[in-house]
Amino acid sequence: MPDTAILTLGPIRDGQIRGSFSGPETPLSIIHNGIAVAALTLTDRSGTTSQVSGALPASVLTSGAGAVTICDDHGTVLATIPIVVGDVTGDDLVAEMAQLRAELDMVKTVLRDLHRNRG
Repeated sequence: MPDTAILTLGPIRDGQIRGSFSGPETPLSIIHNGIAVAALTLTDRSGTTSQVSGALPASVLTSGAGAVTICDDHGTVLATIPIVVGDVTGDDLVAEMAQLRAELDMVKTVLRDLHRNRG
């Protein structure tokens, strides 16, 4: 069983998130503004890989730029989904920075796991 979890997302169509998840079986949540707004469903488990699906809630669709993250039950960010609706204003820089921070956290987690596995 791998030590790290890997979430691979496909295109989002009609608000449906689909992809595959490799790693230990764990609940996955969609997080928006620090709040869990939906859960993803893991199905068709084969070894350490599952299919992932879930609906992107309408509540995350607000004017401007923002992002949702997909996290495991330990709070580890596995993916970030940027969302842009309507016109983007200067106020949306805060949302953009939040997205960049989430992506940086994801990169740092992967690098730490790689370093830990080599040492």
